[in-house]
Amino acid sequence: MVWIIITIGITLIIAATVATMIAARRADRHFFGKRYNGNPFVHYFEAKDFPGLQAQPISFPSSSGISLRGYLYHAKGVQVRALTVFVHGLGAGHLAYTTEINFLANSGYLVLAFDMTGCGASEGNALLGFDQGPLDVSAALRFIGSQPRLAQFPVFLIGHSWGAYSVINALPNYPGIAGAIAVCGFISGASSVAQSFFGNFGFLSPLLSGWLWLFNRKRFGRNANQNARSALQKTDCPLLLLYGGEDKIVRYRENGARIRKAAEKQDNIKFLYFPHKGHNVYLSDRAEKALQTQLGNIPKTIRKDKLALQKYYASLDYKLLTEEDMSVMSEITKFLDSCLEGFFAK
Repeated sequence: MVWIIITIGITLIIAATVATMIAARRADRHFFGKRYNGNPFVHYFEAKDFPGLQAQPISFPSSSGISLRGYLYHAKGVQVRALTVFVHGLGAGHLAYTTEINFLANSGYLVLAFDMTGCGASEGNALLGFDQGPLDVSAALRFIGSQPRLAQFPVFLIGHSWGAYSVINALPNYPGIAGAIAVCGFISGASSVAQSFFGNFGFLSPLLSGWLWLFNRKRFGRNANQNARSALQKTDCPLLLLYGGEDKIVRYRENGARIRKAAEKQDNIKFLYFPHKGHNVYLSDRAEKALQTQLGNIPKTIRKDKLALQKYYASLDYKLLTEEDMSVMSEITKFLDSCLEGFFAK
């Protein structure tokens, strides 16, 4: 009888191990086995859509040697005071943030915005993994250092979601950064994938995280499995963190709340919490609501009909969907301006 129980126990453990490995592989391939070029039916604003916004194409090599592409943005007639590197989240690349880029440019910042590996205009057969983000940020900073025209400016980093994770983890290697802003970033790539894959069954995510950790280790070596909380402890760079309590993509309880505890111990970090906001805290409340209702709940009858889907997307009010919360954007520019004052006071 004892041997039967032991045999059954071992069998269950093996079955659970194999099942979680298969699930982890599916999750990994779901997120990282493809390119992210954005939705072909969505209208993404470009520089030409904003009066006075100028865009100069740029290209620089990533750590793996492929070309990362983007633009240097500035507002015509506005004196440039500093350079900001804008790092996008998972999805459409930097063109999903052109409204924010335009705001920064009109606030006196030269903005270097680029598409990361496997995204948008950049090369790469697939995204590879979230740990590629900090490597691509480092590539952008090396590019800036190689350009005398750009290297003369104080440099800031701004990232959203995956971009926030990438910014935080790049900071310890660049002590000369004047300041950084991370919006709704997650702690760990492996745990973030596991949480997203299981959705509301997040209590199962630890079962996948171990396998995902191993996949990352094989793919990125010593650069694998970076951790935002650990990175925060290794930098004294002025840092502004923003989180929404109703974030369903990077859930606050598993990410923002835990990062907040770490941030409270450091004088260089300012934490802003918006209890009723979601993943895009820089947008107005009605813009976030419109994103959820108009893009998150498209009827199945429309989604199955390509022509109907194209007409649906064409009918959307993209100015509403990208409408900024000026109180939040004001907090961002106030932080940047205060960092700039501190930088020149050194």
